[in-house]
Amino acid sequence: EGGKKNDKRGPRGGTDGEADSYYDQLKIEMKQRQERSATELEGLDAHTRLRMEGHRPGAYIRLQLRRVPCELSKYFDPSVPILVGGLLPNEERLGYLQARLKKHRWHKKILKNRD
Repeated sequence: EGGKKNDKRGPRGGTDGEADSYYDQLKIEMKQRQERSATELEGLDAHTRLRMEGHRPGAYIRLQLRRVPCELSKYFDPSVPILVGGLLPNEERLGYLQARLKKHRWHKKILKNRD
């Protein structure tokens, strides 16, 4: 009668063997896909590789902004970082976004809440 002692559900909600093997299989497929992509892109020059796979996370890029309010340049403080990011179409609905910020070697202050 619904006792927790005899419940055979695993940590992901299904039975132990069923849920674990499904997620493990997905992880294996994703890893194989990443390895195939890496081997195919390995021999390409930097420009072609950049056009095919895009900028990698953590890469430094230069942004050219157009039609921004004059207040941005007027009140711009180079000691305060500007974070730029984007969401995939399926991530645009209301929800939580997990992000991890790392301290940059040139920025001496530790970032705190609302910085």
